[in-house]
Amino acid sequence: MSERLRHMLARFRRDEGGAVIVEFALTLPLMLVLFAFIVESGRTFWAYQSAVAGVRDATRYVGRADERTCDDGDVVGTPQVSDAALLEIVNRGLRGGVIAQPITINTVTGDYECSEENGFVIATVAAQATLQLPFTGIFRLVVEDSDLGEIVVALSDSTRMFGQ
Repeated sequence: MSERLRHMLARFRRDEGGAVIVEFALTLPLMLVLFAFIVESGRTFWAYQSAVAGVRDATRYVGRADERTCDDGDVVGTPQVSDAALLEIVNRGLRGGVIAQPITINTVTGDYECSEENGFVIATVAAQATLQLPFTGIFRLVVEDSDLGEIVVALSDSTRMFGQ
C-alpha cells in the first residue's frame, strides 16, 4: 500500500493542470482593486470637471447680469445675483447623466473687486465642494487606515464685468 501511495503522490506532484486557476485566484483581487481604482478615478475627475464648469458658468452669468462699477478703487452698486442663485447655477451643471455625481457643492460665494490697471470690476465666484468616493470599502481592504472617504476642494473663477 505504501508503494501505491508513493506512486499517487509522485503523480500528483507532476500534474500542473490546476496551476492556471490558482494563479488566477491569486491575481484576481489585485485586478479588481485596480479596476475599482480606474473607475473611481474617472468618476471623480468627471465630477470635478462638472463642478469647475458650473463655477465657470456662474462666473459668466455674474459678469453679464450684474451691474457694478468702480469709483476711486471701490466697487459701487447693488449686487443683482445672490449666492443662492450662484449655488443653483453651479448645481445645474452637476445634474443629468446616467451615473450619479459623487460631488456635493457646500458653499458658493460671489466677490467683487476693482482692477487697479484699468478700472474694471472683476467678479470672482468661489465654491467649496466635497467629493465622495463610493468604493472606499475596497480601498480600505488595501490600506487599513485609509481616509479616502471624502476630498474637500476649493474652486474659483474670475471674469471682468461687462456692460460698463
